[in-house]
Amino acid sequence: MARRPYIPWEQLRLMLVLTLICAVSGGFLALVDRATAPRIQARAEQAVLQSLAFCLPGADEFQEVEAGPLLARMNADKEVRAVFRGFAGGVPAGVVVNLETRGYGGPVSLMVGITEDGRVARVKVLNHSETPGLGSKITEERFLEQPALRRAGREYPPALTQDGGEVQAVAGATISSRAVVRGINRALEVAGTVGEGFTAHSGSGPEENKQGNGGGDKE
Repeated sequence: MARRPYIPWEQLRLMLVLTLICAVSGGFLALVDRATAPRIQARAEQAVLQSLAFCLPGADEFQEVEAGPLLARMNADKEVRAVFRGFAGGVPAGVVVNLETRGYGGPVSLMVGITEDGRVARVKVLNHSETPGLGSKITEERFLEQPALRRAGREYPPALTQDGGEVQAVAGATISSRAVVRGINRALEVAGTVGEGFTAHSGSGPEENKQGNGGGDKE
């Protein structure tokens, strides 16, 4: 009959101590997570509200728009993440569209505010992976607040100068700039359909120009 392997007391004690440490650490981390999760969630919700208010100045209430069959057909490529209806004193003030387009380095996440009369109010780049010092400049006011984007709307859909429009691309970052302009046009398209098959529910929170990625462009 085989003998059981002998485990020295010191080795056994060390194993027990390590097991106890792991158990205590795991329990402590679980308590910390449970205590901080509501705070983290509240901060995230506050950040969304701040972005919505930035993109649609003057609006004091936002309701997320419930996606119906119309949005499902429009959003076959899954670019649109969320749509919010903005109100100022209970009166419709416009729409904010949260969407994601493809840039040079990866997805570019945007929020685009569209006024009730179909003009672009403001644009905010939420996240991106564009080249530092080049494509990353799409977040700068110099690009986002240029006159051609300030007067853009359903009647004047924006386009880069390279695509026959008036929007000046960030130097050396045509693809990144085009991603923002494409997102704005997509937001204008979506905003134009709100009220035609969408239903707003409480929550806190023009045809696109030919602006493909263009394989010949460089970041």
